[in-house]
Amino acid sequence: MLAAAPLHLTLRSAARAFSRSAIVRNETPIKTQLKDALKQAMREKNAFASTVYRSVISEIGYAEKQPNAKESTEGALTGLINKSIARRADAASQFRAAGREDLAEKEEREAELLKAFVPPPLTTDEIRTLLDRIISELAIAPEQLAKSTGRIMKEFTQRAAGRASGAEASKILREGSSSK
Repeated sequence: MLAAAPLHLTLRSAARAFSRSAIVRNETPIKTQLKDALKQAMREKNAFASTVYRSVISEIGYAEKQPNAKESTEGALTGLINKSIARRADAASQFRAAGREDLAEKEEREAELLKAFVPPPLTTDEIRTLLDRIISELAIAPEQLAKSTGRIMKEFTQRAAGRASGAEASKILREGSSSK
């Protein structure tokens, strides 16, 4: 006759399994890629890369825990990584101005590591095509374009997911879409 496991052990293991599956379901592909890259860097004993990946994962965690935080989407994470890349590029230029070439190169190497997790930016033609598609889907007449700029830009920022700046899209929209 087999002895049954104590109830508290069964509940504890069920709770662990549930919490792990809940965490996995909530992760975005970028976050998963970052964690996989961290694990690989740790296996290779690459302290430089693991430090960079840990810092970005920490930034993501901090951003998710803010009271006004929105849902972690690919676009939000891409924007966060882009900010991190820009911060490192700015630091590199400041180090160069101060004559610290070694620290500038370190910051640039960190930025290069992070660029692998960001999708390539949209070209001007791709932005124009996306804007045309949005305008046609929203059924906006050319004479209503100026009044509907806000709706178009809101939809654009959702679809572009951090791959294009709103300023560039707005400029293209003001110039006039190629479908007119």
